[in-house]
Amino acid sequence: MCPRVTEEGSWRIVADPPITLDCNQQIALIFTSSLPDFIRVEKQLLSYTIDEDRVIVSPRAGMKIHSTKCQGNGNVTIYTGSGTGVVEFRYFLESWRCSDVPDWIISFENVITIVVDPGVEYSFDITSDYKSALKPRESVSILTSGKSDNLQNAHPQENYAVFSIRLAV
Repeated sequence: MCPRVTEEGSWRIVADPPITLDCNQQIALIFTSSLPDFIRVEKQLLSYTIDEDRVIVSPRAGMKIHSTKCQGNGNVTIYTGSGTGVVEFRYFLESWRCSDVPDWIISFENVITIVVDPGVEYSFDITSDYKSALKPRESVSILTSGKSDNLQNAHPQENYAVFSIRLAV
């Protein structure tokens, strides 16, 4: 998909075949001066291991990350948006030492950036499906900034997380 300027000077979003756009689809427009490496969040579960900054994009407005492994002596930091700071609408959300990254991270943002310190390798599964089972002693962090681009979110009623909690007796 490419944004293009028409002869009249206004922007129009077009898609290259075989993709078609209609008013029922959601898209994420990302304006940034950097050239990020993107991960697109889908409904099906996808697995990734990163050792450098990655921009995570969820056109359906939100994502569920299941941390599977974190190795190294640094931090994993999450920002809303992409780019090079608040001037490009990238805002700090949370940072953890690799050993303290929660089992589950829920974000209601369309776009987040995961920054890993040098020497850190972070593995996770990711999906746009919020339904999960939370086991005893698992940790969860729910992140939202209030500064996201949810004005373009066509499904705000889906911005919630559901966890089945199993209590240890």
